[in-house]
Amino acid sequence: MGEEESNNKKNKYSIIIPTYNERLNIALIVFLVFKHIPDVDFEIIVVDDGSPDGTQDIVKQLQQVYGEDRILLRARPKKLGLGTAYIHGLKHASGNFVVIMDADLSHHPKYLPHFIKKQIKTGADIVTGTRYVRGGGVHGWTLMRKLTSRGANVLAHTLLWPGVSDLTGSFRLYKKSVLEDIISSCVSKGYVFQMEMIIFDGGSLSTFVKSWAGTSYGSQKIVYHNQGASSLFPANDLWLRDSSIVISALKADVVAKGVKDPTRVEVVSALLWKCFMVATKEKTDSRKPSLLSHVVNLRKRLVSTLSENAIGNLIWLASAECKTNSRIQLCDLVQEVRDGVSKINSEFVKKIQGDKGTKVKEESLKSLKECKDSNNYIGFTSLCKMGLYEADFGWGKPIWACGGGV
Repeated sequence: MGEEESNNKKNKYSIIIPTYNERLNIALIVFLVFKHIPDVDFEIIVVDDGSPDGTQDIVKQLQQVYGEDRILLRARPKKLGLGTAYIHGLKHASGNFVVIMDADLSHHPKYLPHFIKKQIKTGADIVTGTRYVRGGGVHGWTLMRKLTSRGANVLAHTLLWPGVSDLTGSFRLYKKSVLEDIISSCVSKGYVFQMEMIIFDGGSLSTFVKSWAGTSYGSQKIVYHNQGASSLFPANDLWLRDSSIVISALKADVVAKGVKDPTRVEVVSALLWKCFMVATKEKTDSRKPSLLSHVVNLRKRLVSTLSENAIGNLIWLASAECKTNSRIQLCDLVQEVRDGVSKINSEFVKKIQGDKGTKVKEESLKSLKECKDSNNYIGFTSLCKMGLYEADFGWGKPIWACGGGV
């Protein structure tokens, strides 16, 4: 018996499949799983969010065919989000490895043997499928869905540089212990959850915390960051890795059209805002104006000096409004972003600090809410000037920093 076969015998794989109105697909995908990994110990956990089309009835019939120990139905009363579906399924997983995959046949079970083989060969904590390398792809998607997925990946790579070519995909194999660590630190509930799971690395956090704690107590052993793990998931898309070149070109174009010294944040925000408006109009034919908000750090806008060690949620929301128009120029949106942020200045901070501060804040938030209700809304935040990129714990400054959700 070979080493690979021996490892297969020792491992059990819990395959979590979230479903909603998948009556026509669930039986086929279950059949294909049994067909392609017949010699593997596995269970299929179907997490159904109250599908009205009878998906649960089909799963119960499958249990009669394959056994309730192989097909587990863990139903929920209504749609509660993709992220919570994974969490719910994980609670019932008995395997030491977990596979997550979609029920709509966009993730073909024929690739499961490759996932398992790759994990055994490399010892990886995570094995992820990707649509964006040679040989990858999707079938049955509309052009709009492909553009939306590709756009989300471009955004994530531009802002986060994670070293993984497909962040929005949900065809992955995890060591169960690693997935439990990652999930406990995720805050998203919907489709962003799958992006957050691949960006957040519980093992890396553990290394960081242990090293930091040791350094605090005078340990002489410094752990330097090592990016070798990213070689397991190579990003072969050169144009994604060179996003800084693309952004520089966009900045140059904006400058040529009259905007002075645009920042990276202004340009990227404006670009995504434009894409959002175009996609919204194409998908919903909505003619409502578009509203952008951006989180602003108030510390640098205070007249009085504030200690940089001061703790507090000293932020406010800047906003900009624009009529949805596919022909609008990027330079115009950059200017709109800049004008909106510039309104949150020292004079505004004085007003919210003054005697009528509470009233000013209430009116500002009420106005923003009214705008959100009557506009297509998109919100942004940036950590670029929050000082995080200057933090050096002994192994170099951060390459990227992000919040709990993307």
